[in-house]
Amino acid sequence: MNLSTQNLSLDIGGRRILDGLCIQAKAAEVTVIVGPNGSGKTSLLKCLTGELRYSGGISLNGADISSFSPAELALWRAVLPQAIELSFPFTVHEVVSLGLTTGLASETGCSFDKLVPQALERVGLVGYAPRPYQTLSGGEQQRAQLARVLLQVWEPTLYDMPRWLFLDEPVSALDIAHQLMVRAMSESGVRAI
Repeated sequence: MNLSTQNLSLDIGGRRILDGLCIQAKAAEVTVIVGPNGSGKTSLLKCLTGELRYSGGISLNGADISSFSPAELALWRAVLPQAIELSFPFTVHEVVSLGLTTGLASETGCSFDKLVPQALERVGLVGYAPRPYQTLSGGEQQRAQLARVLLQVWEPTLYDMPRWLFLDEPVSALDIAHQLMVRAMSESGVRAI
């Protein structure tokens, strides 16, 4: 199964951002989109994840993404945007728990209580669960959000179909050690410990 675009085009404010783009990404492989600031990478990601209206086609696991409801899309893909602002006083545990989906505990054989600490361990935030999210550094917040999206697609397949992880500049706020951690995670797959 794969992710593909067919003649994908996007206009924003009367300006053509993407023009006739055809790409294909294979499941279980890392695909990187590289380009200068303002070249449309984030806009492409927002099209691929169903956040922006576009012309052309996008298929995920063989189905057009426009046929999915937002809840159905959330079962098949998790998205880590460039920046996330939270206005409410959530703990790190509460933020990461937002990635938990119904049925995940039965898929993994783990209880929800065990999955959040495992995700936090995966991103190097052991012991951070009770801390207020707003008190974390920018890099720590980014890693907490990474733990959230990892939980969302904790099992790499659902109904024998691949699940997808979309990351927009996932290492921009991270120090070198944590950038290497994310790279190693992507090379080994993002499957649970």
